[in-house]
Amino acid sequence: MVRATFALDGDELLRKGKPVKHRANANKSPYKSVEFRLGNARVHWKLSRLKFFLAHGWLPPVVDHRNGDRLNDSLANLRAASYAQNNQNSRRRKTRLGLPRGVERNGKRFVARLKTDGRMKYLGTYDTPEAASLAVQEKSKELRGAFHRYRRKG
Repeated sequence: MVRATFALDGDELLRKGKPVKHRANANKSPYKSVEFRLGNARVHWKLSRLKFFLAHGWLPPVVDHRNGDRLNDSLANLRAASYAQNNQNSRRRKTRLGLPRGVERNGKRFVARLKTDGRMKYLGTYDTPEAASLAVQEKSKELRGAFHRYRRKG
């Protein structure tokens, strides 16, 4: 039913041969969405999921945006991901005390830790928060591969 209604022309989504007008999501989500009828029901799909489905013929649990820009729905920017992978490259959240993510103060030194697969990994103690942050970044890149995202302080 979806394939009968929509088609892809390169990166452009077409409905019955005409470009689709997308709109801001009704629940104030930052993603673009498309509304259409499926039988007697009105259905809302994220534009990124619809494009991925039409291009690849299947839907993963999550369609991830490689560069983190939720409004960039080009096919080159979309990739299949699990929920865990998508959460690993989420946007930066502020930490207490202004320290980089994964860094805690322990007296005059700084402890580096990284949570992966539901467990905290101890990476060592360092003299500066920058050194501890670098250790977290390197281990994150090693463990998460393509889903690693560089995170800045703050």
